[in-house]
Amino acid sequence: MSITEKENLSIGFGAKLQNSAIEDSFYPNYFDSCENLNISESTENTVFYDLGDGRSLVKAVRYYPMILDNLYTYGKVAVSNTLNEIYACGATPISALMIGGWPKDKISLADTSTILRGAAKVCDDANIKITGGYYVNASELFFGLSVTGIIDTDKIKKADYDTMGCNLYLMSELGGETCLLAQKLGLRTEAENHEAVKKLGNPEKIGAHLAEMDFVKTIGSISSYGLLGSIVEICKIKKDAVELDFDAIPFFEGVKELANKEVFPTGAKQNWNYYKNFCQELTDQQAILLASPQNNTVIICAIERGKDEEFIKACQEYGCTPSKIGKVTSIPEDGKRVYLK
Repeated sequence: MSITEKENLSIGFGAKLQNSAIEDSFYPNYFDSCENLNISESTENTVFYDLGDGRSLVKAVRYYPMILDNLYTYGKVAVSNTLNEIYACGATPISALMIGGWPKDKISLADTSTILRGAAKVCDDANIKITGGYYVNASELFFGLSVTGIIDTDKIKKADYDTMGCNLYLMSELGGETCLLAQKLGLRTEAENHEAVKKLGNPEKIGAHLAEMDFVKTIGSISSYGLLGSIVEICKIKKDAVELDFDAIPFFEGVKELANKEVFPTGAKQNWNYYKNFCQELTDQQAILLASPQNNTVIICAIERGKDEEFIKACQEYGCTPSKIGKVTSIPEDGKRVYLK
């Protein structure tokens, strides 16, 4: 199949380069000289650092171009997604520094204050403070955080854990990037995006609790490479495959219809071209939806067989209702890593 040649706005994660575009910038064995860096458990967006006392630090950094007209909400969304990278590791954020670029001829001090108030509200709710940061004069507005988190080292969900037969769950809906893009293009109103934007501005704090659940075997994030890319990367490490139930995957209202109208972030096409050989033939709609970047960094986790009811009950105690989207299986004869039920 082929995704229609259609250029859309690059916003949020849709503006990010593939890791392959920068990996060659480092010399071979670049990280070997630092034995405390836990590279095997680190992700494309985070890194673990073993403190040697039973705890590990987790670092994540994100910044975002202006993706919303409401500056207060933009501040909330921008920092929520960085915090989600920490929560998606099962860690708890403990400090944050801001990073940003302020076009002085476009953004006033009052506007800056509004953005920072939104960011501070989310951080206050997460029991951390923005203790400083760095920003420069820039042609376009961007804003984000560098966040440090902490986790008990023995609670890190190892990349080589056996997840065969585990069921996969998403902790929130997909399609936030598409919703924001549609609003930028005038195809959705602020009112129609209310529910999506509300969730985008609230971090998935449940991630820190998932690390405490023994039946949770893997925790990860769906972000710049979409659901498809994230699953493929996990399968490549574990030498497994995933059977997805496409109809069970939760999307924000209207996202599927937007995909049919060829409204999707530019990153979706890039992701599909990179990962298409790892999955079975998909329809245009399925390919767009599975490959689209997710600027709300949705948490995905693998649950031990037979523990689904216990897992769902535990999540509901924290105000979250997870969605079962598939299961981990052995690699089929054709060698594909992702196929549909």
